[in-house]
Amino acid sequence: LEENQKKNKPVIVSMHHSPFSSSMEWVREIPKRLRADLVPTLEKYSCVKMMISGHLHMYERSEKNNLQYLVAGPSGGIINYITYKNPYQVTIKPFSTTFSIFKVTDKQIEVTTFTGLKEMIDHFVVKL
Repeated sequence: LEENQKKNKPVIVSMHHSPFSSSMEWVREIPKRLRADLVPTLEKYSCVKMMISGHLHMYERSEKNNLQYLVAGPSGGIINYITYKNPYQVTIKPFSTTFSIFKVTDKQIEVTTFTGLKEMIDHFVVKL
């Protein structure tokens, strides 16, 4: 991150668990550790533009300190219930399969997310 910061190169972080969600994961150990240790590190570097994660079976996007946290959502399988209020939540879509389309240019990443029935549920742009 430090090297990319010096070179002004944008970074997208991808991992399995999300630090932010409105599910039971909010109180579990891994997300707690991510919020305590990883999130401050990511937010320290302005080169980090977005974090994409999975694990949770509902689409949710959060924003904290100009950093987008995208939980990709379920492409199938069981679904999670909303059990906690994520204070950084921007958009959530429980009980639905979802997919996202990323349009990447030199200047931005445009993300549009749809339900499995092709209903648009979220759209945002990350400036690079």
